[in-house]
Order: sequence, then C-alpha cells, then structure tokens
Amino acid sequence: MKKSEKIMIGILVLILLVMTAILILTKIKVRKQDICIERDNPASSNETNNLENSPKEIGRIVKVNGKLYYDTGRISEGLRCGMLDGNITKVVEGKEIPTNDGEANFEGANGYQYGRESNTIEVPIDNKWVIFEAKEYSFCGTITQVEQNLFFVEPDEGEEIRKSTDKIMVGKLKIDTNIKFEVGERVKIIYDGYVMETYPAQIEAISYESLDKYKEYDKITNLRSKTASTEILIRFNGILYGKSFSTIDYAGGSEKIGTIDKLIDSKYVPKFDGETNNKEILGASVFEASEKTIVLNYNNTYVLFEKI
Repeated sequence: MKKSEKIMIGILVLILLVMTAILILTKIKVRKQDICIERDNPASSNETNNLENSPKEIGRIVKVNGKLYYDTGRISEGLRCGMLDGNITKVVEGKEIPTNDGEANFEGANGYQYGRESNTIEVPIDNKWVIFEAKEYSFCGTITQVEQNLFFVEPDEGEEIRKSTDKIMVGKLKIDTNIKFEVGERVKIIYDGYVMETYPAQIEAISYESLDKYKEYDKITNLRSKTASTEILIRFNGILYGKSFSTIDYAGGSEKIGTIDKLIDSKYVPKFDGETNNKEILGASVFEASEKTIVLNYNNTYVLFEKI
C-alpha cells in the first residue's frame, strides 16, 4: 500500500471518530435538556389538556346520604345485632369516586350500619366490621389562570393544602356550577383527597362553587354604620345586622326564634338567613328580632345587633 493511501485511510478513520464523538455528546446534551425541562415543569405538557392520567391510590370509599365515607383502617369491636341500615348496590372502579348513594369503589361489601362513633358507618368486610368516616377534602382559593379544559387556583393562606403547593391545576367538571371561570374569582373546591405531587399540583375535583355569591356589594364601605360594627355581621329574616356598640339590659324570657348556624369567610357579607362572618357567633340563639334590632345569646350573654 502506498504511503499516500495510508494517509487518506488515517484521515477518514479520524473523521469517523470525531463524528461519532459529536453524535454521542449531542445525545447526552439533548437528554440533559429534556431532564431539566421535566424537572422544572413536569406538568407543562398537560397544562392545556386534560389532567394527567396517572395511577393513584385513593383508598376504599362508600357514599351514603350524600357523604363520602373513607376507610379508617380501624375495626369495630364488640357484639352486634340488628339488620343492615343500608345496602351497597353498585361497585365502581377502584380509582373512581362514588357519585351516587349506595356505591363503593371496592368489592366485598354488601351493606353498612351506622357507626357507634359520630360521623361514621361500619361496613362488614371479610367477617370484620371496618369503620369508615365521613370526610370532606376541600379548600378555598382564587383562580389565577383559565384554559379550555382546566383552570388554576392559588389556595388561600391558612388552607392545609397550601403547605404543599401554592398553585393547583383543576379539571373543569361536566356539572352545573355557578363558577364563571374568571381570573380573580374566588372558589371553593371539594376534591377526592389525593394531591398529585407535580408543579402545579393536580387534584381531581368532585364539585366546586363560586364564593363570590357572598359579595353583596362591590364596596363594603356602603354597609358601614355609626352604631354597628361591620366586622361582625349576621343575616336574619332577610335583614343584615351588625354587632352594636350599645350596651343592652335584657333579662330574657322570650322564646327562641332561630339560630345562627352558617359560617362564611370573614371577608364576605352574609347573604342568606342564619349566616355570620364571625365564628364566635356560630350557634348563637336569636331572640326578639325586629326591622331595626335583634337580640342574640351566645356564651351565656345577650348581645344587641342593629340593622346595617
């Protein structure tokens, strides 16, 4: 072989080695970029589509009288008699949330009895009575972004879920709802209790509602009164009252005519009868209501409220 041919072959081998090295380095670089993209925004490919369809474990659930009862893992002990209080008539998929009364998402249960503990039912499974407890997983927050099939919510400060994330992706449900799906709208989300640990975090909603229905006026200053505090409000018989700064000398004797039994966020104005925006008033008894004043009893004290 001539010397010139050996040189040409050597050059070709060197070129091939260089090209091979470039291809390997390019693949490594591209893969590294992909990993960084996935790490920085793992939900980016799904933000304009439906929620990510990945496996999850939500546990055993039964729906009874409109409530979802979750398996506590505890067994009810002691003797038992009597018939079942209700039947489980349908089993849905294990990753689904029961939507109708009498449904469960697991096999092996035919019915239930109301539990010895409050807010529980007991379900016979494998010759043991398993305790299920009613729970509602929910949070309040503000819509920050709206897409075609989903929207994003920033949970309020103080919400338990806020400890895990400050942005949550929620799929739009095919249900009647008063939500307008507008940026800045405040909403309450009820979900199945499972939070997908991506960013934004993802949940599967059961239902939701707008909290803006409690805004009676755009400017709360329109409600201010010289004699009543707008920080503590109630509504009764269609009238909005504020806690009076005036003292009251009331010995009682009148019959109780109602109860303040609904609590709303302190930022909002009560719109429906029996509502208050102050947790201290929740459960108060109502006496001697008129168009101008109303008397409440809570903490064994009679307190005057005046019409706003």
